[in-house]
Amino acid sequence: SEQEILFYVIHLASGRLKAVWRSEAALLPYGPLNAFEAHDTIYLDAVAYDDDRLLSALAIDRLRQVHPVPTTLPAGQLRRYCLTSVACEAARFDGAAGQMERYPEAPSYPLAEHLLGGVQGAGLINGQLVGLPHRHVWALGERSRDRGREGGWPNAILRLDGLAPGKPLEWSADFCYPSHPVFVSRLARQTGELQRAKTPPTTGQARELEQLLHTPPRSLELESLQTTPTTPTQRARLQAESAVIGHGEAAEVDGILLSVVLDVRQQKSFLLMLDAQRMEEIG
Repeated sequence: SEQEILFYVIHLASGRLKAVWRSEAALLPYGPLNAFEAHDTIYLDAVAYDDDRLLSALAIDRLRQVHPVPTTLPAGQLRRYCLTSVACEAARFDGAAGQMERYPEAPSYPLAEHLLGGVQGAGLINGQLVGLPHRHVWALGERSRDRGREGGWPNAILRLDGLAPGKPLEWSADFCYPSHPVFVSRLARQTGELQRAKTPPTTGQARELEQLLHTPPRSLELESLQTTPTTPTQRARLQAESAVIGHGEAAEVDGILLSVVLDVRQQKSFLLMLDAQRMEEIG
């Protein structure tokens, strides 16, 4: 039988359990990417897998074998889990002294429909946006011409835009296998723009965000939804996307990606430096 995944919300200062949500499907979230709060909802981004094959493939005993059995890394879905109505659910949880017959469901949706089954391992964001709304994600995956095949090892670095459907930007090279990238921001340009992302919205901005919740997403150039949100998942999604819009996109991608790449044909490794926005080599 399928097992549900539970999400625990713990008060950081007191260490008390405040509320619990359950996932709507038995997907295994691996390496949470980021989490932020907006519109009384906690959003948790993670690469989710259908089963535990990834854990088996990366088991220490398997990796230590002199002649390991050939294996492939399963691909996951980059998903956003929505823990909605935080204040209300925390009050219900407290009123029931934590003894609830059934926890509320946490809806989720894919951040990149075009890459379902195409992201491997954990993702990466600009480190200055940890705990804040973000738009762009960098991840390991398969290059475009290999995408969709069964299994395989990651041979490309991808940049995904959570608000722009379409193909991701990627870097890849024949016979080369990159390590998980590291993002190095250009602090001088980011300070002002990302600081604005940490500032609470003004009254006018709050009204604009509320208006967005009742605006068909076509006006936001979001092709994933074509009608006014009617389900909890659709509303939570549009709320998250409205929190992301205008938060300093240029600063978010202004940096360099570092990755150690194995070139199996040359039998050597090299340090790769990529422009994080254009995904082009700079060193």
